[in-house]
Amino acid sequence: MDWERARYRASLRHAELVETRAPLRYDFARFNFVSRRIRPGSRLRLVIGPINSMYAEKNYNNGGIVAEASAQDARPVTVLLYHDRAHPSALYLPVGRVDSESDPVAPASAFMHIP
Repeated sequence: MDWERARYRASLRHAELVETRAPLRYDFARFNFVSRRIRPGSRLRLVIGPINSMYAEKNYNNGGIVAEASAQDARPVTVLLYHDRAHPSALYLPVGRVDSESDPVAPASAFMHIP
């Protein structure tokens, strides 16, 4: 699972508010990797949605400091996800081999995007 707050899409240290309606690029590259055997013919599902968890700060979309915002500061936001010929998306998954049932092995290159 990975998540990213839009204002930190370019840097985790410096906030930059989204002030455009134009499509922006978001790279999700901080996944917690797990090992899972996926059988041939299986399907994967990519879920994109808001974070509504007691383990994350609620974002009330007021443009201020998230930790200082409250429900009184809340304002609605519309998030558009573009996925068409003009705005292609890609999902890269690390793939390894299994040497034995108890010893899955993935090469280091499986965890990096190599163009």
